[in-house]
Amino acid sequence: MGFKIASLQDLTFKHPVKIAGSEIECEFRVLDDDSLAKLAERGDTPFIQAVLKSWDGVEDDDGSPAPCGPAQIAALCRYAIARQAILKAYWQGLQQAAEGN
Repeated sequence: MGFKIASLQDLTFKHPVKIAGSEIECEFRVLDDDSLAKLAERGDTPFIQAVLKSWDGVEDDDGSPAPCGPAQIAALCRYAIARQAILKAYWQGLQQAAEGN
């Protein structure tokens, strides 16, 4: 069976994200280059909101699992340490996904 370009359209990958001594597991969307370039022009938070599909290991103040929605992602992205960790994980995970790992 051959490779189909259309198979990339809904591709996601999971990669760990280390933030301030804690580790969460994030699922990221693979986007085409045009979309990535447009998002990069808008800044880190819109970029992260577009590529971050889900997470495990993030909790609300009461200890219950936090949903991975726009408001929660925006709250996390107010901190440069979190933005940088997520972006680093995205690019590392994307490279590994491209290599088939």
